[in-house]
Amino acid sequence: MTIETITVFKQDPAPIYKQIADQIATMIEDGDLKANSKLPTHRWLADKLGVTVGTITRAYAEVERRGLVEAKVGAGTMSPIPINQAGCLNKARWHKAK
Repeated sequence: MTIETITVFKQDPAPIYKQIADQIATMIEDGDLKANSKLPTHRWLADKLGVTVGTITRAYAEVERRGLVEAKVGAGTMSPIPINQAGCLNKARWHKAK
């Protein structure tokens, strides 16, 4: 799975921002997004998915709240945080935040 394969289902009862956040979290957990990988800009992803920039902002904030990414102020990107020296995600921490 890659950022380009994120999809939203408007008929799904889950909010769109949560659908996006969940897919990004899965990519990080599965190792599809490596430590220090940059996520796309809010505008690019919003245009690609046909949603508002605010929806992407909320999705990125949700993934950050879960402790899976770190915002880089002024850079317009986010990077998965390497949890240990091997760059592996601490799944116990992720599941607690979820």
